[in-house]
Amino acid sequence: MTFASDPSQIRATLERLASGVDRLLRNHAELQARLVQTEARLRELEQMLGRLGRGEVDVAGMSTELEMLEAQNSALRARMEEGREAVERLLSRVRYLEEQR
Repeated sequence: MTFASDPSQIRATLERLASGVDRLLRNHAELQARLVQTEARLRELEQMLGRLGRGEVDVAGMSTELEMLEAQNSALRARMEEGREAVERLLSRVRYLEEQR
């Protein structure tokens, strides 16, 4: 391996190295954050599994509640779509009025 003696080549090489190190540090920070989240979720799931094993959770009730929440979610999505369409109509009207000036 040979090293460049030209200052501009050295500078470019150091900049690439610094950029690579920055990417690695950002990646490490992202992975660390995901690890913390994953460990928290694991603890939560382990607790839920323990409660299920001890019969402390009403699975039938959870199923009913899940169905209700899914229905509510579907209704909310429909309302959001209606809202988007209404906003789009209003924007069209505003654009038309601006063009008429």
